[in-house]
Amino acid sequence: MKVFKATAKAPNLMDYLKGGYDYAGHEAAEEKYRQEVIAEAKSYGKHALAGESIRVPYADGCAEYIVAKIQNKVSLIHLAVGDAWRDDRFERLVTVAELTRVVAQNKKFKAARAALVGKA
Repeated sequence: MKVFKATAKAPNLMDYLKGGYDYAGHEAAEEKYRQEVIAEAKSYGKHALAGESIRVPYADGCAEYIVAKIQNKVSLIHLAVGDAWRDDRFERLVTVAELTRVVAQNKKFKAARAALVGKA
């Protein structure tokens, strides 16, 4: 699957280390960047998965992508968050059917988590 780089500028971790680590500021900057990339993905073309987030876990981190329809093909936009790791095997082997399954699974997980957190 084709993977693109986001046009939005990713936050630089070094900007949040001056005088101690500003965790809240860095998290807010990453979330703002993530929302900009989601808006970018949705602007390229209509598709049911456009703007959905996919995380590929590995060791203590993950590679993160946003699904988009670019040049009439379902594609991924890599998010340069955390250590900006990319999973070459995932990028090469993933299919639209697999993305659809993962997005549906993520939505069920988020709904179940929200229901549990709401009851606590």
